[in-house]
Order: sequence, then C-alpha cells, then structure tokens
Amino acid sequence: MQTQTRKTRAHLTVDVIVDASLELLRHEHPGEFTLTKLAKMLGVSTPSLYSHVPSKQFIVEQVRSRIVTNIDVSGFDRLPWDEALEAWATSYAEAFARHPQTIALMMTAPVHSVELLAQYERIVQALLDGGWPRSEVVAVFWAIESFVLGSVPDFLLSEETVQPEGDRFPLLT
Repeated sequence: MQTQTRKTRAHLTVDVIVDASLELLRHEHPGEFTLTKLAKMLGVSTPSLYSHVPSKQFIVEQVRSRIVTNIDVSGFDRLPWDEALEAWATSYAEAFARHPQTIALMMTAPVHSVELLAQYERIVQALLDGGWPRSEVVAVFWAIESFVLGSVPDFLLSEETVQPEGDRFPLLT
C-alpha cells in the first residue's frame, strides 16, 4: 500500500482522518480496518487519534456521512415518489460505487449519520405521501437500499458476471 504518512499530530483533523480511513479501506478488508493501522498510516500513535475522534464508530459514521453527502435526494422535492425513489437509488449506487470497499463496514455498523437519517426521513415522507401504509414504508426503502448496496459490486464489473462456456447453457450464452 502506497500512502503518504502525515508528519505531525498537529495536522490531524476529522477530515484528514476520514480521508486516511477511505484510503486505508481501499487497501484493507473492512474487517481488518483498525485504529492501529489508521494511526500508523497517519504517523501517530493510536491514543493520539483519540484526541481528535472519540471512537472507531465515530470514524465509521464520518466515512458514511462523507459518502452519503454525494447522494442526490432532490427528486423527492419534484418527482412522484416512485421516480424519486429510483433516482435516489441510482445516486446511492453511484456514491457507494466510488467507495465499494466501505459497504461491508457500513452494513455492520448502526446508522447514526445525520445526513443519512435525514435522507431516510425524506424517503419515508415521500412514501407516506404516495399512499404507502405507515407499517410498510421502512421495509420498502430498506429493501431497496439492500438491493442497491448488494448490486454495487456487479455494477462495477466491466464484464457480465454470468459467463457460461460452451453449448451447455445456450440461453444464457
């Protein structure tokens, strides 16, 4: 992994830590993302990180917030709920396609990101306005969100994921 080590602790900010976290996640499996590795990358001790951030969970939420600020929710202001939901899902996929390595980490951490919670709130309101029963709206957008995040790896592949060889599967070929 080729990364630049930060020179001094005085230069650490939450933005610098988030940038470094995204860089580290490009090279590490999300399950191997640790504050020790992040601190080493930044050229500081692990305890030094705690003078800038309260926890690993805080960093994960800051990474999530950084990514979701690129998701366009403006369709909910001007489009019917179904078209707005489709536009949101497309934008959501595009935002995470820029950082696919973060998906596993995000899926295992509770959502506290104000930015994402605000988006969820807009979606719930749009679905309610569209006539969806209150008891179903959260399940609807969670199903779409799960589908979108699950499809990002396929979205990134340059070739089809199903590639039958020979004549055994003529319809798929």
